Amino acid sequence: MKKILSIVIALTMIMAMLVPFGIYASAAGPQVITSWAEITDAKGNYKLGADITADATFASTFKGTLDGDGHTITVQNTMFAKVGEGATLKNFVLEGTVTCAPFIKSAVKATSEAPITIDNVISNVDANFADNHAAFVAEITEDTCIVMTDCVNNGDLSATKQVGGFIGWTVKSATVIFDGCVNNGAIYTSKDHAGGFIGCLEGGKYNITFNSCANFGSVEGSSEAAGFVAFASGSGCTVTFNDCYSAGALKNNTSKGDEKYSCSGFIARLKTGSSVIMNDCLSNVP
Repeated sequence: MKKILSIVIALTMIMAMLVPFGIYASAAGPQVITSWAEITDAKGNYKLGADITADATFASTFKGTLDGDGHTITVQNTMFAKVGEGATLKNFVLEGTVTCAPFIKSAVKATSEAPITIDNVISNVDANFADNHAAFVAEITEDTCIVMTDCVNNGDLSATKQVGGFIGWTVKSATVIFDGCVNNGAIYTSKDHAGGFIGCLEGGKYNITFNSCANFGSVEGSSEAAGFVAFASGSGCTVTFNDCYSAGALKNNTSKGDEKYSCSGFIARLKTGSSVIMNDCLSNVP
């Protein structure tokens, strides 16, 4: 019995000595990558070790982590077809000129316990897209929860449908929180709603919160145009602005002569039954 106990103690001491050297660990760290092609696991944990080029679309629903570690991703195509619960995308700069949604085509199911998190991402991508369009999330197609922190769009965006600096169009219920985000890009659509942050909230119930956010980019739409949200058409929406600022030029380019189309520094049109809460905000639209 004493011999067995001695062996167990010896093995325990050996394992304890190996832990600092990374030979034995309870959880693996991120996989450091130097090319877009190395992202193969939809739940993988990746960290950029160099600037890379995203030359293809990751087709599966991404629920993992991509930490850019301050590097630049040059976009040649939509990076992610879908992102879902638990996905974390952070600490990188996007560059390029494309004719597609540059970052995320569709946000799918996520919850407040496992939201889609986008943190410290700067987009300098100029993009022209013949569909619903945004620098960050072109469409929300399932009930979801998204948290964006310290993100910036500097790219000029042009679309033929709904367009926003951060989210283009939603068709399902969503909770979205923006903290310290800024749009500097020019936002334009030839046929629909345009917003510095969100083009159109449609169909579901939404709880959208802006904390210390600002729009400085010009916004032009053929119907509503707004510095933040062009049209909240869902039922029972709540849009909250805390310490926000709107200063971008606005233009409604409709030729329909319909007075219901409008421009606003914050939200241009709100469906009956929805509400807007504003605290310490300023609009200085020229």
